[in-house]
Amino acid sequence: MTNVANELLALSSPQSGQPIIHDYFNALVDYINMAYNVLNTYVSNILNTSLSNIPNSLNLINAVNTLTKKSIMDLMTAQDWNTVTQALQSIDQILLYIRQSILLPTMVGQVSTPIITITTSITTSIGVG
Repeated sequence: MTNVANELLALSSPQSGQPIIHDYFNALVDYINMAYNVLNTYVSNILNTSLSNIPNSLNLINAVNTLTKKSIMDLMTAQDWNTVTQALQSIDQILLYIRQSILLPTMVGQVSTPIITITTSITTSIGVG
């Protein structure tokens, strides 16, 4: 995650009217892949389900399966940028779903959270001989 953050922070501010360099696109692809890995792990381990079962996740899954980084001579098409935009929207929608459906109700007490109780027992026996 730190590498993706550093990659994004290292980019200069885009200038109006100037072409977008491939570094911007590649940084977004890295961010999308990182977000997918984090969300997929959360959904799998915490919610015990698949990311594909979460509403509005299809565009993120599609982006991870189709987007590739671009080299300097590679053409960035409108479809590439549309896929990036749709993936970013999907990330926002998944986070909103998690917040509204899981986190907020849990905080308000509308959803029961599992309680794990650990008990220990020590048995001592003394023999008299």
